[in-house]
Amino acid sequence: MIRRWSFLSIVLALTAIASIVACGGGTITNGSSSSGVAGACCDRYNACTNDTQADCTDVFVGTWHAGDCSSYNCGTETGACCQTNGGCNEMVAQSVCTGEGGVWTADDSCRDANCAPAGACCDRWNACYGVTADFCTGSIGGSWHSGACTTYNCGTETGACCLPNGGCDEMATQSACAAQKGAWTADDNCRDADCAPAGACCNAYNECTNVIEKNCTGKWHSGNCATHSCGSETGACCLPTGGCSPNVTESSCTASLGLWNGDADCDHTSCPSSWTWTIQATLGAGLNGVWGSSASDVYAVGGALNADTNKPTAGYIYHSDGSGSWTTALKTSDAEMFYAVWGASLSDVYAVGGMYNASGVSTVDAIWRYNGKSWTSQSQQLIGTVWYAVWGTSSSDVFLVGSVVQGVGVIAHWNGSAWSTTDPSGLVAIEGVYGKDSTDVYATYVNTNGIAGVLQYNGSSWTNIFQRPSDTNDQFLVGIWRSSTTVYTVGWEELQAEGPITPLIYEFLDGQWPSMPPGTSDSVGLYGVWGTSDTNIYAVGGDQSANLGVGIMLRYDTGAWLPVTLPSGTEYLSAIWGSSPADVYAVGPGWFTPSGLILHYPN
Repeated sequence: MIRRWSFLSIVLALTAIASIVACGGGTITNGSSSSGVAGACCDRYNACTNDTQADCTDVFVGTWHAGDCSSYNCGTETGACCQTNGGCNEMVAQSVCTGEGGVWTADDSCRDANCAPAGACCDRWNACYGVTADFCTGSIGGSWHSGACTTYNCGTETGACCLPNGGCDEMATQSACAAQKGAWTADDNCRDADCAPAGACCNAYNECTNVIEKNCTGKWHSGNCATHSCGSETGACCLPTGGCSPNVTESSCTASLGLWNGDADCDHTSCPSSWTWTIQATLGAGLNGVWGSSASDVYAVGGALNADTNKPTAGYIYHSDGSGSWTTALKTSDAEMFYAVWGASLSDVYAVGGMYNASGVSTVDAIWRYNGKSWTSQSQQLIGTVWYAVWGTSSSDVFLVGSVVQGVGVIAHWNGSAWSTTDPSGLVAIEGVYGKDSTDVYATYVNTNGIAGVLQYNGSSWTNIFQRPSDTNDQFLVGIWRSSTTVYTVGWEELQAEGPITPLIYEFLDGQWPSMPPGTSDSVGLYGVWGTSDTNIYAVGGDQSANLGVGIMLRYDTGAWLPVTLPSGTEYLSAIWGSSPADVYAVGPGWFTPSGLILHYPN
């Protein structure tokens, strides 16, 4: 079966190397740490490792006990199990409780466990479930009410509906509001609802839409599209050659690859001290994807691995406000791995991947969605499915691509109310997805013969528009990005099984897919591609030659792909994204050190 060269598969291939991990000039081995005393660490499958309490809870998501694995038998301890329906069972093993979706405590008495009560949970289709408030909002994504389903009628309550265009409807049911993609509140009048005003939202192509600020994925301005001309604003432009130019439009500044500061002059603009790539952060979990709604709202996603088995232990989502600092937005309690992140707005973000068992085999798909306040799981519970990429045009038009463990490529689409899936014939994996609008979407694939290609969606169906020539080598096209005029895709070809590889870059030009010289040596695999225009494109990946695991970045300017100088210690990179030519992030999972690496340009 052809499998994506992901963070997980790379680390699995390097088990022997990863058993001794370089860390701050020293080494960490099983049962020891830079600080702390080792004890018995029981994971969710009741496997025991000798680790410090901090590593046990943070890395393995386990329970720690004094002593060691030779004297402690994981799975024998019992406690109270608070169930999702509000009930409680005593003297239950932790693995049994969590397997039922319950919350386990070390208290043997339900009286001491203080379990949350059940109530009426109304989902978006007004179906009612008798569950706790946390389970209702976190797993079902519904609204919770005290009482029971026998006495509460979902869908009858009315309130104010704040509309995406800035308007407001009163006495609207929650379901009717959701159908309009509005934000519902229990307030019956719009005055108390305090709805956000609409403004002019300018996208990357300087097209304007009247929406509220949180639903704008471009630049938002007060006023409306009738009075605001996208692209006409001026500000200070920090130039990569040095210096600052005043009264420059954003498009002109972008064309010169500068950093634009709207509504400001050069005297009040702090330009970068160095126009180079720097390592901005090293995080605890490996990273596979990066995306942001703006320069002040950026996400990086990935997951942590068990240091002994190199199997996923928890999915991680990190967030930055653009200041250079990163915080943990979500750490999953299950063994998940995220591969991609994308959002329709700053209050509608998706992180996708898969959930894994103790053997490192995908069990069900992973979809987490952020609503501006919290992350909730929206897994479709598709057995053995992993999502590799996500992209969309709006909150009601979202595409996911991936594969099923049996070797079947799959595509999912969200229309604002329900998911639908399709599995194009003859494909084992669909790796990347990107487009311009709902009738012009592209996805990269590998078929059953190990040949890579590209699909195009026209708004109603997927068509195979490109397939590389057949040969005996395995081929992969993974990253894909579209400018206003051209589609670019990157990957690699394995010249022989588990042997040398050569990088691949293609562009969709005038109905043809010419190959572009990659501007680097063989033994390089490319995983991600992104740009701001046809003369400013980046591709990222890693080296598999004597410089095994070293990060690679290429940049396309005027007619050629050229290597980019990266900071010393940069390991292989998996994804790249930016809010502008002068605000770009590249991330990777680490190669010899399984920790997330975040690079930023400029310094």
